[in-house]
Amino acid sequence: MKYMLIMIFTMFLVHSTCTSIVKCNNKIGLYTRGDIEYPNYSGSFSRPEQLNKGTWKVERFLKFLPHKNISGELMAVQLINSTKSEEYPARMIVIGYDEFGTNEFSIISQNSEIYTIQNTFIDLSEKNGVVVLTLEDEGGDGYYSTVWRFRYQDNCFRLIGYDNIYGDRAEYNPSSTTDSYNYLTNKHEEMRDVDRKGKSTISKKKSTIKTKYIRCLESITHDFQAE
Repeated sequence: MKYMLIMIFTMFLVHSTCTSIVKCNNKIGLYTRGDIEYPNYSGSFSRPEQLNKGTWKVERFLKFLPHKNISGELMAVQLINSTKSEEYPARMIVIGYDEFGTNEFSIISQNSEIYTIQNTFIDLSEKNGVVVLTLEDEGGDGYYSTVWRFRYQDNCFRLIGYDNIYGDRAEYNPSSTTDSYNYLTNKHEEMRDVDRKGKSTISKKKSTIKTKYIRCLESITHDFQAE
């Protein structure tokens, strides 16, 4: 009976963590999405280089303080894997938190699905405890970018706001539209800028975001839509 219960629990665990886009791997600490094998980090690290795993290498890292109401130190590490394509490499971000100043960063968040292999421009920066991740795709006369903002609060690295920016570089009447969402103020603003014969025309619309739940980094995908 005990053996059967263990088997049922194991089957439930596998079923609940394996989906059509995430295939479980027999190797501990790895999962496969598409044709790329991603690390699944746990535990802690004292140096970003300790997150190098197989073909995954540290591309950039930020070490910074949380916002003023929280003690400790955070480290955001961006990793890259270009084995499948040097032009369109895979990336992921890992966040560690050192609460007691021991230089041991316990992993609190990680995400690979916020990126796409089509990202042509990526920037990772930090200001006043907020990590800003800018991802841009380009094609033809148009471009699309998302500026994500995350902050540590309530034991999680949370999405506090983001901007979706759509641009058209057409020769006649180029335009751009920016959708800004702020979960700290529950405000949304849409701004459209159209250039007609060298003269810029800007229009704005404002609304209220009804959601009261601020998502954690690990639940955000590149096609995330505001609730």
